[in-house]
Amino acid sequence: IKRRACYGRERIKAVTHTSEAFIPPANLMTLLEQSVNIWFEEKRGEQVLIRVAPEAAKYFKQKVYFPLQSIIKEEKDGALILETFPGHQEEISHVIMNWIPCLTVLEPASCKDAIRKTVASYLESIK
Repeated sequence: IKRRACYGRERIKAVTHTSEAFIPPANLMTLLEQSVNIWFEEKRGEQVLIRVAPEAAKYFKQKVYFPLQSIIKEEKDGALILETFPGHQEEISHVIMNWIPCLTVLEPASCKDAIRKTVASYLESIK
């Protein structure tokens, strides 16, 4: 059986020893507990509000998809309004893209614009 090399390892040309040391943040465990994927930051950003369509609501009640996710409102039609505080746009954008059209960013405008640009770029690429 032939083993596959780890991704990228074969491209390393040299290793240099330095005096620098990695010092993990004191709140590392908290950061990891609040993280939902590899895109996270120590400092949390502004509140993002997301509407979850009724057909997807049960999944967002069962699982945490976003950092510090909380349901702040359940609408009469069964839709949810979620609140999250991402430290990085990528921390939430991949989830939103996976759940289109069931998720809609309500606020802030900067987050809505980022998703809109990503979707527009994708649509342009498949013309």
